[in-house]
Amino acid sequence: MAIVKKMDKYLYIIDRSYTQFLKTLGTKSIDEYFDIEEYRIHCVQSELHRYTVTIRRGTNPNTHVLYKTQLPIDVIRHIYCFLEDKTEIVSELIFSSDYPFKAHKCRVVTAYQTKYDKGRGKVYKESILVKLALQVAIYNKQLSDSWITSALFENHILCYVTHILSLL
Repeated sequence: MAIVKKMDKYLYIIDRSYTQFLKTLGTKSIDEYFDIEEYRIHCVQSELHRYTVTIRRGTNPNTHVLYKTQLPIDVIRHIYCFLEDKTEIVSELIFSSDYPFKAHKCRVVTAYQTKYDKGRGKVYKESILVKLALQVAIYNKQLSDSWITSALFENHILCYVTHILSLL
């Protein structure tokens, strides 16, 4: 029982840090807070020690303009798919019971890009999970080798997001 309480104590440190980060954000989103253009970043605590980070980038064509053309709906849907250019990456930050004495781990859950390929003449959805998973494994190794504890959750998020965005 004492081991569980000790483990919980350290995990609550990161929980408090996450709560403080949310208060610091106020009404801003993470991307607004860090002034990151073109991307929407969202972080949710899924468990006491696990956080899900979603990074999205994409163009949202103005469908209202398409509807004003009075083209048939099937044509509008077809045109809309050519205007899509999206990236979505869902990752997890996992903190161990040894935190803050050991670094957290990051894991890419899903990652894909949707683009229109002019050469093939169609929209395709490409998984970039393998590419990112290898780079995140290297990131985890670097993180554990050079770990200096930080009580600020925003530092963990910013370091991870900037690493991921540099790979795209």
